[in-house]
Amino acid sequence: MANTFKGTVTKGLGKGSFFVSQEYYAQAFREKFGFTPFPGTLNLLLGKIPDFGRFRRITIPGRPQGQDTHSRGSVDCYHASIQGIPSALIRPHKSIHPEVIIELIAPVDLKNELDLKDGDEVTVELG
Repeated sequence: MANTFKGTVTKGLGKGSFFVSQEYYAQAFREKFGFTPFPGTLNLLLGKIPDFGRFRRITIPGRPQGQDTHSRGSVDCYHASIQGIPSALIRPHKSIHPEVIIELIAPVDLKNELDLKDGDEVTVELG
């Protein structure tokens, strides 16, 4: 199927949980995707980067957080599912991940829910 791709579960930087938990983003994810995300992301290493231009992109705009903290950057998001669990593929504009690593958010801890370990291959459906 053209709207699916495979990725390998990989360790993240540990920063996704902080940003996903921020009320600004959590509220935007609830409004756009209908769920409050689990405070963390599932990171996948891709062999080939999908053509994201073929899918409906939802951009959550960035905004300043405050004078003594970092700004909140914009995030491009796409409706997705992994093994039937509704999720969102997120691509933060300020990410330090290389393009071949993507992040997924969901209302559950995907790694635990699907019993995934680093190195496992999964199929993600976009759209």
